[in-house]
Amino acid sequence: MTESNVTRRGFLQGAGVAAAALATAGMLGGCSSNGDGGATKANEETNGGAASYSPDETMDVDIVVVGSGASGVAATVQAAELGATTLLLEKSDVTGGNGRLTEGMFAIGSQMQKELGVGDGVTFTDIIAAEQEFFNYRINNLLWKDLADASGENIDWMASHGVKFSGVVDDYHGLGKFDCFHWFEEGSGSNYIDPMLESAQKLGAVVMADTPALDLVVENGAVKGLYAEKPDGSILQVNAKAVILTSGGYAQNEETMAERGWDLTYSHNNGVNGHDGDGLRMATSAGAHDVSRERCFLREAYSFGIDFFADMSQTIHRGGPVLWVNQDAERYTNEGCGSFVPQCVGNAVHTQAESYLVMSKDVIDEFVSRTGCDSLAIAIGTSHGAFKFKPGQKPQLRFDILKDVMDRLPGFPIVLHGASSVMPEYVAMVNQFGGEMADAIGIPEDMLREAASMAVCKINVDSDLRLAMTAGIRKHLAENPSHFDPRQYLGDGRQFIHDVVKHKIETVLGSAGKA
Repeated sequence: MTESNVTRRGFLQGAGVAAAALATAGMLGGCSSNGDGGATKANEETNGGAASYSPDETMDVDIVVVGSGASGVAATVQAAELGATTLLLEKSDVTGGNGRLTEGMFAIGSQMQKELGVGDGVTFTDIIAAEQEFFNYRINNLLWKDLADASGENIDWMASHGVKFSGVVDDYHGLGKFDCFHWFEEGSGSNYIDPMLESAQKLGAVVMADTPALDLVVENGAVKGLYAEKPDGSILQVNAKAVILTSGGYAQNEETMAERGWDLTYSHNNGVNGHDGDGLRMATSAGAHDVSRERCFLREAYSFGIDFFADMSQTIHRGGPVLWVNQDAERYTNEGCGSFVPQCVGNAVHTQAESYLVMSKDVIDEFVSRTGCDSLAIAIGTSHGAFKFKPGQKPQLRFDILKDVMDRLPGFPIVLHGASSVMPEYVAMVNQFGGEMADAIGIPEDMLREAASMAVCKINVDSDLRLAMTAGIRKHLAENPSHFDPRQYLGDGRQFIHDVVKHKIETVLGSAGKA
């Protein structure tokens, strides 16, 4: 490989930008060497404090790519296409990562759009204005411009490598704003990942799965390659002219998430396993700039503690019509953005001391009539888990809302989700035998009895059952330290569940003898 056939700009314009357009989590960063030469044994002075390795095998390549997700396979294909000897490493035994969960990709000015006659009027100005608003004006405009400028060309390039598209370009189920979403065939990212991997290998690239990168080889401030662990446990030293890290996702690293200020109270990680921030760690330890904080295209994984996966929240946040007002009864956001993605509302809500959702009563009627649902789970003060309220808070169910729903929908069955009472006797038992649940607070049972006497036909108390099971097991093991057979300690747990169910049926739900 020579400087004339693989330039940094040429490479990143193709593979890099295409990869960024598809990535669901990660960091695309190039750590280039300052010249040719093999890697040396890592040590604390030359390798950023990394552990020392005695490689069992060495390999020489032009470019090594770490991570076989959407970014990694694009970079691998482009590198191999330009004549570079290329190695792609994947720590999982399955290639593709979150790229297999991606349904399609964004682009402006692709051949598909031109043939379908859609998206002709969409401009970069339109895109950047929408993204700026969505991300509270924190995005990197220059990165976005690179993405947009190359996006149409990237679609065509991917198609030339066998990537299969459905032939549909739209605004993503009506949740987007512009006709710029190019669907992969069957809405599956596998129809991107698999053809790209096949193309890369046809071009001579080597793909090694179940081979995690361990550390970069750094010599005099320059990256010279990396160390990796092969499936048999042996250490591979890869000497390379450049290392491309596409494995920077850290959503499953709770320590890193907490360090960056993410509230993990309502965390819903829908990606594949393995996003531990390995690539981010390796890059930053070698002196690379951390772009994960700059948010170019990637959506935030969490919405500042707002649980948008709760029972009715997605319906309301995406539905409307609604108004969001603060403690001063002032509107503070464009409510329409919630129909785009609920995280918009999360960002806005976080800016206020208090937030209230105001909607027409007609919304409930419309929801029932249009969906044909035969039961509703309404939010009247319940929530999932054993820590529903903070110490000092007074648990309260909104019986006024329940009564209003009953008046509007006579005889309509209501469900209370997350209505465990978090029975104090079992909390005390858990804490007595080594647990730490001092602040566990649930819904008082007298409130649940009142709800059961109204339109509520089902009350979910799973947390109470799990709590009882845990209390029984802890108590048994503490009193019988020699027991190890699950048939011994699970018996007490099952009995406690039996006692809770009997108690709830007879004294809380009022359903005894009504089966």
